[in-house]
Amino acid sequence: MVRAASLLVFCLASLGAAQPITRLKPLCPETPVCVAGQAQAVIVAPQSLAEVAERLVEVLYQPIVDLKTDAITGAEALVRLRELDGSLMPPSEFIDIAEDTGLINELGEWVLLESLRQVADGRGAGIVDDGFTISVNVSVQRVNDGRMVTTVRDIVQKAGLPAERLVLEVTESTLITETDKIRATMQELRAFGPRLAVDDFGTRYSSLGYIQQFEFDVLKIDKSFVDGLGTGTNRQIGTAVLDLARELGVRTIAEGIETEVQDGVLRELGCRYGQGYLYDRPVPASLIEEHLRRAAVGSSTLAPVQRLGEARS
Repeated sequence: MVRAASLLVFCLASLGAAQPITRLKPLCPETPVCVAGQAQAVIVAPQSLAEVAERLVEVLYQPIVDLKTDAITGAEALVRLRELDGSLMPPSEFIDIAEDTGLINELGEWVLLESLRQVADGRGAGIVDDGFTISVNVSVQRVNDGRMVTTVRDIVQKAGLPAERLVLEVTESTLITETDKIRATMQELRAFGPRLAVDDFGTRYSSLGYIQQFEFDVLKIDKSFVDGLGTGTNRQIGTAVLDLARELGVRTIAEGIETEVQDGVLRELGCRYGQGYLYDRPVPASLIEEHLRRAAVGSSTLAPVQRLGEARS
């Protein structure tokens, strides 16, 4: 499945620790991996690769909030790289490298398995309820990969989480090429359980026709649209989009909510779910679990203004 050696090489490349990068071939369980930098070469034993990679790659989770009940009903898994000084590198600084090195699919598989395992562990411990969903972004390369359905099915089974708890997010731009092939892939995915979400709705080709054509379950309204909710035009468009989504039976999640005004307008318009810095930034799984534990005993409700952040203080 995910080759730890490739993931390690990707991590080191992104962190600038090794340029150029070479790997010994053939790579087998008995062969050390050599990562050669300008002034040094690091030999890593195969059994250490996964451990090193996991220290460099981190999955954070941003809560998805029910705007009627203020409860956390799910989370989006977001990958970050940890720099040598301990700080986190945003995806804008390493996703292109992952694509250029051909490792974007491997990175995506690792994130999918890690996030599903976290939720499965939370369910097993009684922290996460049966309705909790985990959303994971899918790259263009993965959508166009003929092995996508098999790969996702294998990872879901390995993680031990019901497929219905997984939401796979694709961007609108992914859908404009090879439409028939992508539609067939989406249908195969839905057939064994995962829900499908169209991400960043409102940024580019915006058409509710995509929702019907690809049978999406979730529509995620982009932050750029949410930012403009104070204008009359955006408010009217928002009302129309939400009304049509309800008619189609599609769940709507507004992304990038940062102010109480935005939160209030979305609630007034009938948007059921929200996500954004108003509730919390992407955080480690332990902090999501902490809030869920507090909510289970009635000592915490997630209203606006960074309730998860308050739990950390």
